[in-house]
Amino acid sequence: TLPRLRFPVLAPPSEQPALARKLARIFPAEVRLAITSPPSDKLAKLAPKLGAVGVQTAPFEWPLLWLHLALPADVRRVVLLPTDAVVRTDLQELASAALHGKAGA
Repeated sequence: TLPRLRFPVLAPPSEQPALARKLARIFPAEVRLAITSPPSDKLAKLAPKLGAVGVQTAPFEWPLLWLHLALPADVRRVVLLPTDAVVRTDLQELASAALHGKAGA
């Protein structure tokens, strides 16, 4: 059997209540969604480092730099999609794609 997918959703605390309402209307109750906050202490430390190299974008917009700090330890694989992505296949296909030793595809 294929492992059941779960969706940890990371959002700033101020956006979480509205996001929870929206997701509850979209997904059936069987879908495992958990809305949590990004690691604000780590993002605060990252902001000056990014600024020092000329990056003015908020660290929250750079999830590849901090995502590993926010996910549960037992997560072995992540499908990271941009917010405007439209997925027209089963996410299990993406999650189980062979990476052949590479970090990402």
